[in-house]
Amino acid sequence: MQAAAENGSLRLAQAPIATDADLFSGRDALMPSGKTADIVHWSHSRYHVRDALGAARNDPRAIEAGLHAAVDKMWAALDKMGLLISVHETRDNSDGIQSQIGPVSRKYCGRLDDVSERTAARTEQLGGYVAAVNFASPLRFLGLDEAGWVRLKQRAQWDRLNVFEARALRLLNFIAFDFSDPAKAALETLAENGRLAAYVDEYKSLSQRMAVTS
Repeated sequence: MQAAAENGSLRLAQAPIATDADLFSGRDALMPSGKTADIVHWSHSRYHVRDALGAARNDPRAIEAGLHAAVDKMWAALDKMGLLISVHETRDNSDGIQSQIGPVSRKYCGRLDDVSERTAARTEQLGGYVAAVNFASPLRFLGLDEAGWVRLKQRAQWDRLNVFEARALRLLNFIAFDFSDPAKAALETLAENGRLAAYVDEYKSLSQRMAVTS
């Protein structure tokens, strides 16, 4: 933000403030005492509440408490007339496109796909107003033939993938959104628990369906 202000792209009332804070616990205020923000921009971090909960990552009450803590901090940081801009990937339709990320990966990895609803509910409890803007983009797995899809399902083949297959592997790993083990990629976990093939096949089916309708 400071760099944007210096090159004339952004006008700031004062120097931007950065705070290293744990969003999902009751500690760590986002703003110094006596300070408030006119705008809080909150992008995509709510999905990570499960990562912060450790052994309680699948406990619905712990997830709700963690998300409430984060929303409360954003709310507390705002001026009375301030604006919270909350950006999230939807599980709904946007411009006729059905979200293909959260709803599928939730089945395999437990990813939260209802953070927009949870955020809106908590904000309204605090007396705020929420206007949701959903967005979704069709997934594109370019350059994959039948053999490529098969190799993605075989852990032993991952070091031999071509550039298109490696891109698809990275995309599928990102979509899985499982950071429960810092020493292991999400797809490695799926391979170990026997769910990798089904996961890849579901996205293969979605990709082929999109190719027919686009």
